[in-house]
Amino acid sequence: MSSDTVVPNLLDTLIERLQGSETLEVEVKLAQGGIPKSLWETVSAFANTNGGWILLGVKELNSRLEVEGLSKASKMLDDFYNTLRSSQKISYPICNAQDARIETVDGKEILVIRVPEAPRQQRPVYINGNPYTGTYVRRHTGDHRCTKPEVDRMMREASDVGADSAILHGFNLNDIDLDALGRYRRLDQTLHPGEPRNTYDDLRYLTAINGYGRERGTGKEGLTVAGLLLLGTDQAIREWRSRHLIDYRMLQTEDDPDRRWDDRVPWEGHLFGAFENIYLRLTTGLATAFQLQGATRIEESPVHIVLREALVNLLVHADYAVPEASLIVRKPSEFFFRNPGSSRISEFDLLHGDRSDPRNPELVRMFRLIGLAEEAGTGIPKIIRAWRELGLETPKMDAGTERYEFTLQLRQAHLLSAEDRRWLKSLNSQWNEAEQLALVHAKHHGYVDNATLTRLTGQHPADISKVLVSLRNRKFLQMISGGRYACYELGSQAISVTQITTNTSTSPSKQETIPENLWNELMQLGATVRDYSRVDRVTLEKVLVQLCSLAPLSPNDLVIILQRKKNYLLKVIRTLLVSGRINYLYSDQPSHPRQKYVATEIVCEEISAQQTTLDFNYN
Repeated sequence: MSSDTVVPNLLDTLIERLQGSETLEVEVKLAQGGIPKSLWETVSAFANTNGGWILLGVKELNSRLEVEGLSKASKMLDDFYNTLRSSQKISYPICNAQDARIETVDGKEILVIRVPEAPRQQRPVYINGNPYTGTYVRRHTGDHRCTKPEVDRMMREASDVGADSAILHGFNLNDIDLDALGRYRRLDQTLHPGEPRNTYDDLRYLTAINGYGRERGTGKEGLTVAGLLLLGTDQAIREWRSRHLIDYRMLQTEDDPDRRWDDRVPWEGHLFGAFENIYLRLTTGLATAFQLQGATRIEESPVHIVLREALVNLLVHADYAVPEASLIVRKPSEFFFRNPGSSRISEFDLLHGDRSDPRNPELVRMFRLIGLAEEAGTGIPKIIRAWRELGLETPKMDAGTERYEFTLQLRQAHLLSAEDRRWLKSLNSQWNEAEQLALVHAKHHGYVDNATLTRLTGQHPADISKVLVSLRNRKFLQMISGGRYACYELGSQAISVTQITTNTSTSPSKQETIPENLWNELMQLGATVRDYSRVDRVTLEKVLVQLCSLAPLSPNDLVIILQRKKNYLLKVIRTLLVSGRINYLYSDQPSHPRQKYVATEIVCEEISAQQTTLDFNYN
């Protein structure tokens, strides 16, 4: 690593330490004239997203961080807290007395401010007295002002009343699918034979499970949102939710780019029926079939358990106040689940099951009554644990912070291939699981960072920070981010084993850290462009994005894979960067001498979930 890309050692250490906390993003501001006005936009953005750190007295120059220091750091600290207490400036004093402090870096004082993630009940955190003009969120390392619908959604989500407990006036027992209600009641009765509700008539039974209610103040009564969603007729659900769709798609092959599905269930009815119909299709052909003896599940394989948990998780946690559809995709290599609505707890809490905050608590309870839902907060950890025990890749999850949707991808690929194990063994060292995953991810993807490894392992970011620093100190990793993120690539101790050199006509022109089997896959995909003298621009862009979803690639790599002139490819790359379909590997250093390009996370998920052509839009 050249000296001109290395951040100052003390600042490097500070960034690593800050990113060992649960909030991983760092923003820097020069702040030579006092507290900058833009600080409060960043405070709002961090508070409304995942939290973060702000460093005052640090500037970014040529994609590097440099410490300038503050001449009056103590006064600025006082000014920050005085302004924080003003409700005219910020709606909620998000930082406490320990969240801002003065640090000395390279003999200069800087101000370090931690902005916690705001509780759901306190959102939106806004500035200057107006939520519709002063609410910000963090997207792609920048502060973005929220739209009115986004602010309204935060306000709706802030309520402590379950979204599914509202009483729908005018909806009654006539709007219930009575056959489905009968099936549901039989499952409940078998699982809970002594419950008095088993003797109730249908209306009283629905009331007992909170599917029907009455407002104390007005005396108005009707089905609850949960009751309608669980067992309502198609027509009644459409009257309440004009666009209601739970879309199941199955592909028998992943090699046909023109095939969108081989089997599809566009379910527009109640959630109980969605589970009955979709779960059977999800598990058809698996080693052990799903069976019920009464309401008791028997002979379930670990894969059945994971798929059941994932499907129920999608059904009970979706935000049914928005019109977007839920999506389930089954392919030979993976299962994919997506529902509208982000997680209401942090990804760390979601992974560990330490907290729960269900959007639809009544639906959770209703599915639990028939043995199809876990205790609050245990579903996702159970899914991850079971998948990992099968030796498969850690499920990939997006809690939906930037795009208001939760996604879960379950790939049926081994966590560590035989080749990976041989490579790790060739490094002549003993590895714990976190170290293995860090090295293998860096080998296949060109980088690893705290956030990625936290998701892969489920460990606390502070523990992951220690793992990464230890690997760096032993020269198995080296820091490559010259900016605000601690990002690592393979170090000298690992590169010597990883490098491959083959003929330049079919491989990169210099030694690379791309495994040979992955390079062959890239060359095979690139043949759809390389083998033709003329390819339309849309096809070229599509293939280039697909290539960058498999591995970080340099312009020279793409020249070899696609056999197109470098200047032309650079024009295409610039278009894709502007459209947000690809990004820099070294996002804080566009002119990095070893710059490569990667598909953005959202695009990667869409490609992975739908391979190359499955259209996520609904007509």
